[in-house]
Amino acid sequence: MTRRKKRFLYGLLALVAQGLRLVKTNDRPAPGTALSAQIKSQIGRECKSLKPEDCAKYSMRLTADLLSFTEKNDLDNGKANCVGYAVLCSRICNYAFQVNGMGHRAKPVVGYVSFYGVNLCRLLQAVAPQRWKNYVKDHDFVEVKLEDRTLFFDASLYDFNLDCTTTTNNS
Repeated sequence: MTRRKKRFLYGLLALVAQGLRLVKTNDRPAPGTALSAQIKSQIGRECKSLKPEDCAKYSMRLTADLLSFTEKNDLDNGKANCVGYAVLCSRICNYAFQVNGMGHRAKPVVGYVSFYGVNLCRLLQAVAPQRWKNYVKDHDFVEVKLEDRTLFFDASLYDFNLDCTTTTNNS
């Protein structure tokens, strides 16, 4: 691929990522499985003195490194869909907060991805084959409430090289 084509592709991806927003509809109850001692040790080494936003970015990167996308969740074998990504990412983020003595809490939530105001889940459901209809009806990601704002971030989209983080002001 030529340098010009690469620059065009990266510019296009940046434009796409800029138009993506995560919209929460409700909370997702998460199973209480713990992180392994090895992962906790890694987080402890790599997350000292991070700010909350950096903990979120770190948790997306580590989650993407640990998982590969598939239809069904099998976290023990490193495979997950958006639900599994959100569960693991929130656990990693919470442990990073703990390492840094922060009182913030990350949790998996259910919602949809919006692209310049268009609900992509609804759009995909309209065009997807029947066997995928239930699978694309919504999307899971992570929520963290900070003092003045709420962060929504998505490790599964991050794994597809789309850094989708949405910030809303707390009222």
